[in-house]
Amino acid sequence: MRDHLEKVRELHNMMPTMYTEMKKYFDEDVAKVSYDRTLSEEGKMMKRKEVREQHKKKILEFAKTAHEFQKKELEALRQKASKVLNQPTPKADDLTLERFRNQLADVKASIILRPKTGGQKLIEFAKSVDHPYIAEQLRREIPDLMAMCVDYMSRDEKIALTDELDSLRHRFITPEQREAQEMLEVANQYEKAALFSPILLDNISGNFGHNVASAVNDYDAVAKALGEGE
Repeated sequence: MRDHLEKVRELHNMMPTMYTEMKKYFDEDVAKVSYDRTLSEEGKMMKRKEVREQHKKKILEFAKTAHEFQKKELEALRQKASKVLNQPTPKADDLTLERFRNQLADVKASIILRPKTGGQKLIEFAKSVDHPYIAEQLRREIPDLMAMCVDYMSRDEKIALTDELDSLRHRFITPEQREAQEMLEVANQYEKAALFSPILLDNISGNFGHNVASAVNDYDAVAKALGEGE
């Protein structure tokens, strides 16, 4: 997973350098027109426009390739992370399962007999869980258990129970799963981040037009500008 993230990080870091290199070739082609003695001033003006259009297309194609590269790497990362996060939880031994079933039956009976204290019972029950498989089983039971006493629960009890349920989701994840979650968070940040910085956008706008600058950070807009999104 980390290799995909590193490739995306490198892409973002290299964008200024890669754009600067492309801009250099544009400047060189414009300079060649200026020094071409075979062209009149009107001819030079038309040739500069032609060169600008050629390089404008190259900038858009570069943006499209960058977006596609990032999308491919982030999709590969998410697929791998999903496999790690969805690994089956090892089943608890028979003794642990029997103890859970007995505790669950006791909690249900307690809620039925004393629904006003049901919320506190559920909180204590959730805190007592010490096995990932049991945590999964309890999460499945919680909606039915809460339905039996939610009308008697205070706001603080509801918040406390929600916190405990969140804790059950994260308390037993493996180091590999935690790393996968962290990488997914970073991947989401990169996906939201602009490939072209404001400085680059200003330069693109000045040399290739506002329409190009407004398109390069959006894949669909780039495809449309290239005539592929019609």
